[in-house]
Amino acid sequence: MSGHTTQVVDHRSARRHEENRNVTKILLKFLAGGTSASGVSAMMNSCDFAKTRLQIQQATTGVPKYKNFPQAYSTILREEGLRTLLGRGLAASMVREMTYSSVRMGMYDPVKALFTKSTEGDPGLFIKIMSGGIAGAVGSFVANPADLVKIRQMAVLPGETTPYRNCFHAGALIYMNEGGIKGLYRGVTLTVVRASVLTAAQLSTYDHTKHILIHKTSVFEDNIYTHLLSSLVAGFCTTVASSPFDVIKTRYMNSPTGFYKNAFDCFLKTFRNEGPRSLYKGFAPNYLRLGAHCMFALPLYEQVRLLLGLTTM
Repeated sequence: MSGHTTQVVDHRSARRHEENRNVTKILLKFLAGGTSASGVSAMMNSCDFAKTRLQIQQATTGVPKYKNFPQAYSTILREEGLRTLLGRGLAASMVREMTYSSVRMGMYDPVKALFTKSTEGDPGLFIKIMSGGIAGAVGSFVANPADLVKIRQMAVLPGETTPYRNCFHAGALIYMNEGGIKGLYRGVTLTVVRASVLTAAQLSTYDHTKHILIHKTSVFEDNIYTHLLSSLVAGFCTTVASSPFDVIKTRYMNSPTGFYKNAFDCFLKTFRNEGPRSLYKGFAPNYLRLGAHCMFALPLYEQVRLLLGLTTM
């Protein structure tokens, strides 16, 4: 690495360190995370819808309706229309991302800084994984009610009368009929674990891949091309790590009260009745969603940070 490049890296490290001690700039990172992720989430809502339907089938009825993602997508489009495919659960999904991704992406740098002894150099993969896990857990706890509402809205099948006028009405009904705050936080333990694993995989692999490409090769710089390549790696790792948690979380949140004793009981019944492959149901749409989400959201997050006068991740 040349002397000039070393000076640039040191300057960026110093700026990042200063940002993580400035409350205003930390809040700007929260804003950047929420806006970039919610926009991409809106684009991928139809994939999330098809994935949710694939994951919940057989859980309570025992009859699989959808064979795979393309068939599920086309069936929903034919039976329920484009408006339902694109718009069902959209508002709840965006509310979820504005809370969940604001917190998890905004917290990642400050938490990483807390565990980093030096203001210079790379903190290492372990600290990145730990920082992502903590940020994801906090973000998912805050966003659990919106996540629950999104799943309930998407789970209403054709021919069924939806009890929800909109996402806020859905939240109010769940609050009134299912035990208040406790009802809105149904499945929160599993949601927190899943989000912790997802964010630990996503942000750490993105951050570390970008670091290796920039600092261990002479080809890549801290630019959009490096961000895109790093996000592709992050998307695959994220989907593999989080899919089993996502399946169980979706089934547990959508199940009738008392159908499962707890999230672990949901896992055992799913594994015993449908085999290990059931834990990766909806993998294709999940990867299409998470992979695309990473590919768009992470580079966009970097660009929004730059627009707000911050350093890149």
